[in-house]
Amino acid sequence: MSIYIINMLMIGVYSLFYKLLSNRRRNNKTIKKLLISIVTLQLFIILALRKNTVGVDINGYIRQFHYISYSTFNDILLLRHEIGYKLLVKFISYITNNEQVFLAIIAGISIFPIGRFIYKYSKMPFISFALYISFNFYAFVFSGLRQAIAFSIVFISYDYIREQKLFKFLVTVILAALFHKSAIFFIPAYAISKIKLNKKSMSAFLLGSLLIFVFRRSIMELVTKYIFDSYNIVESRSFTWFLLSLFIYIICLLFNKGTIERNYRSNELYMLVATGISIMLFATVATNAMRMANYYYIFSILLVPEVIYSIKDSKLALLCAYLLIIGIVILSFWFLYNDGYGIVPYQFFWQ
Repeated sequence: MSIYIINMLMIGVYSLFYKLLSNRRRNNKTIKKLLISIVTLQLFIILALRKNTVGVDINGYIRQFHYISYSTFNDILLLRHEIGYKLLVKFISYITNNEQVFLAIIAGISIFPIGRFIYKYSKMPFISFALYISFNFYAFVFSGLRQAIAFSIVFISYDYIREQKLFKFLVTVILAALFHKSAIFFIPAYAISKIKLNKKSMSAFLLGSLLIFVFRRSIMELVTKYIFDSYNIVESRSFTWFLLSLFIYIICLLFNKGTIERNYRSNELYMLVATGISIMLFATVATNAMRMANYYYIFSILLVPEVIYSIKDSKLALLCAYLLIIGIVILSFWFLYNDGYGIVPYQFFWQ
């Protein structure tokens, strides 16, 4: 567990360095790029050097890697996983048959796009990294290799939402779905991001969420039958996480006017995160519904810093930042002690 604590502490140190150096020098962009690159590299190294016991599903992925390495393309097509992932693994097998190198390559594909995403779009990048970890998105990458790749491609698709390039957005999301078909649920994000945050849209979301809650079991039965047939309907404890996510969003809503006035692009973040929270209601009956919700809710790592950055009252902004840091620490420890992805204890591959 100590490596995860050190990881978070170092992100805090980098944040202080950034604040100190940016006050003394004018070239803030270079400093920002350097420190974000260091954090991203740090996250990559922890992933790449882990033992094959770190991560719930890792051994299954490693066995499949070795199987694909010695299989024909016809044999590969019979495997149940998505074609994009299988072809990528086959390509990697031409480069190496070393399972640790395989894990390192997948780690790079999964992690470097998040660094790019935070660099391009976060007003407070080190807070975004801390949220990425404390919201358990980073822990998921240790286990869900296919969807981690899909997430990394979805991060790139956000460029095309911002640039209003629908065709490129669709192509990118479909590419992500070739690695994990759940990514197809991100297609509505293009239209959702255009909805204006107001009383009407929030009322519609509340009504939609109510309907989702009432019919969640029936809807998920259809989804698991025709799309995710390998998943079962099971009662879930995700309602606690839903309530916490909703609480965080409500706090952000209290500052929506000033946030959107300062950066009109924040409207997109509000709508995407609201969608993610609505989808979380499905997770109360099917834990894998969180896989769909997280495509949207992960934008909270941009929204929360955006809100704090936009608060004009410096004392209030500082108070919010301190409270957020306390919340991040508590949440990080909570997820480490309630380890759902098998990342504790951490071991290097040579141990």
